[in-house]
Amino acid sequence: HDACAATSQANHDKGLHGAKGFARIVSTQQVLQEIDNGSNSNGERKRRSGDHYNQDYPYACEIEVTFPTPRHAEQTQRVMEVDQEIGDRVRKSFSLCGDDKNVLRISFEATEAKFLRVSVSSCYDFLTVALKVFQEFDHELHKDS
Repeated sequence: HDACAATSQANHDKGLHGAKGFARIVSTQQVLQEIDNGSNSNGERKRRSGDHYNQDYPYACEIEVTFPTPRHAEQTQRVMEVDQEIGDRVRKSFSLCGDDKNVLRISFEATEAKFLRVSVSSCYDFLTVALKVFQEFDHELHKDS
């Protein structure tokens, strides 16, 4: 089972199909195993809270989004870097990784958990918009469909 809240199985299947190329679709069991192992399905080590600790910014989060092409990852990074955090309570950085540089890594550090939550939530909102723009207007994505 997954965390989808679709109103029907058809809508659920459509949502999963739309996410292909933009997200890894894995089972809950796979995610739990990755957390236990400290790595993802590609064997890449994830940063653990003990690996890096900044007393001034004790709350941290790292998001990795796999895009279908390096161009999509780079375009998303360029758009999102413009949106700077307000004040100095959250620090956010971007990097491209993966063998093809098609994975956008966004790292957050915050002084308080609530600032981290707001920043990460806002980031997901921006990512959603970027992905919808690619789905709607990037005709190269639909050549193979």
